[in-house]
Amino acid sequence: MYYFPKEVWYQIKSYEFQLKFPKQIQNQYRSYLYSMVRLPYFLKEEHKKNINYQNNFLRINYSFLWDAFNDNYIKQLIEKELDRMNNDFDSIYLKQICHGRF
Repeated sequence: MYYFPKEVWYQIKSYEFQLKFPKQIQNQYRSYLYSMVRLPYFLKEEHKKNINYQNNFLRINYSFLWDAFNDNYIKQLIEKELDRMNNDFDSIYLKQICHGRF
């Protein structure tokens, strides 16, 4: 059996990842994740507005996200979007909904 040096193996795996998940696909996955995290705010489901619920929900229903991103990165994305929605939902989205922009 042949073994590759770590540097070569890293390059091979990096190239494989880039072929499977180009930047465009990664951006689509991120956008999809953000929309799923925003949904409880639009539906006014308070019990679903936390990182644990969102992480479990996405892991069960949208496991393909874990093919492209690692667990810590997904949690960071969820946390970032939850913070953004907690701070900006009332000021941005409600105005847009009231003015018929959604």
